[in-house]
Amino acid sequence: AESLTKPLPLLDEHGELGSQADVPDRCAPSGIFRRALQAVIVLLVIVALSAAYDLHRVSTGSPSSNTASSSGVCGSDPVTARFRGCMFDPISVAWLPQECHDFDLTREFLELEKAQFWTKAEAGEQPISLANLMQGRHSSLFVRKSYLQYRCVFAWRKSHGAVKNETALDGYTTDINELMKCEKLFQDTEGDDERLHQVTVRYPTCILPP
Repeated sequence: AESLTKPLPLLDEHGELGSQADVPDRCAPSGIFRRALQAVIVLLVIVALSAAYDLHRVSTGSPSSNTASSSGVCGSDPVTARFRGCMFDPISVAWLPQECHDFDLTREFLELEKAQFWTKAEAGEQPISLANLMQGRHSSLFVRKSYLQYRCVFAWRKSHGAVKNETALDGYTTDINELMKCEKLFQDTEGDDERLHQVTVRYPTCILPP
């Protein structure tokens, strides 16, 4: 019975007896796979920490040490925007420099139950988390009509606060075309609030006070 438990000898390529140690372990993961998995995990951790940091900046209203240039341009992609010290603004759905953020309004806006965002306009699709939203990595998002109305109201409040306090304003808030869209949105009293509308993530300028 003891002989049944012993491993059978193997022949090598020359027809000679070899040992079990010469047989590669086919079940062990390759070094390339492990390194790729580690790289993915590190990248996900960095993205999560960046989103958490942006949420902290919103909650505390603290500026970044790496602020954008005086023109307020955040580039045209999330990586460039974050490098220039910009933050994603859920009100305007845009990347903005710290000078163009109204942190009090942002905190109030995020507390609204209707401030929900989706990545697809499909039935049964779940809204994304706040941390996912603040990463700003999506090129477009889907929202309800009620969100569009809230966004208009908060944009008007932001404009009023900027004029009163002589602070900077982003290009979205001062865009006359967006103002006309808001007017039309409130004139249209009909419409299903469950239907989702697509909004594009923007990279507007930041208009600094003289």
